[in-house]
Amino acid sequence: MRISAWGQFGENGIRVDIKKLGDRPVGTQADDAEIVQTAWAATTQLGLLPTLEEAISTDANYPISIGVPAITLGAGGQAGGAHSLDEWFDPTDAHLGPQRVFLTILGLSGIARTTLPLLPKK
Repeated sequence: MRISAWGQFGENGIRVDIKKLGDRPVGTQADDAEIVQTAWAATTQLGLLPTLEEAISTDANYPISIGVPAITLGAGGQAGGAHSLDEWFDPTDAHLGPQRVFLTILGLSGIARTTLPLLPKK
C-alpha cells in the first residue's frame, strides 16, 4: 500500500510504503494456568510482587495461539519509554530476572529425583 502525505505527490512529496512483514497471532493464557501460577510462585519466592499485565504483542503470542503454554517474563531491572527516544534502563536488581526465569523452568520441568514437573507432559 502506498500513502502520500502533505498534499504533495511524486518526487517532492513524502511517501510511505507499508509492507506486511509477518503475522503474530494473538492468544491468551488463563490466570490459573500452570505456567502462570508457576511464574507467580517463582516471583514471590524472590521477594518480588507479581503482576499480570494486559495482553500485548510478545514472542509468546504464537505458541499460545497454537495451544502451547507460553509466557513472557521481565528480564529484571527497571525500564521505561520502550521503543522511543526516551527509552531507559536501570539495571538495579537485574539479576532477579534470570533467577525468576530459572525458578519457573525448574518448577515447570521438575527436578530429577526431587520434584515432579508442574506442567503436564503431552
